Amino acid sequence: TTYYNNVGESYQALSQFYQIAASNTLIVADELALPFGTVRTREGGSAAGNNGIKSIIAHHGEATKRIRIGIWNQLVAERDAADFVLSAFSAEERERLPTIEEKVLEYIEAFCDDTFEATTHQAA
Repeated sequence: TTYYNNVGESYQALSQFYQIAASNTLIVADELALPFGTVRTREGGSAAGNNGIKSIIAHHGEATKRIRIGIWNQLVAERDAADFVLSAFSAEERERLPTIEEKVLEYIEAFCDDTFEATTHQAA
């Protein structure tokens, strides 16, 4: 176990033990830079400011596949970023979560079926 900002340490230990290449890894993470409901997939690339992904890149490289789920809303400007990320969803956002979850599950299935593609999608 570790803190999210150090998740690369755990990731490296697991990937070495099970001999999993970074390109065969899928990371699902929230993304403060994307509007709520946006789901973006990508293969490799930078951490885009996400400290957990920075840690993974530092320990195992950039070749992972990723699903980024947008959480940004107008309240970001009123709060510290850490407080915002840890706050509860609004009632409206909670109503939209099932649609977002459905889209994310489709991308996870595509990863498992080896048909994963980089794209941006407005889920809800």
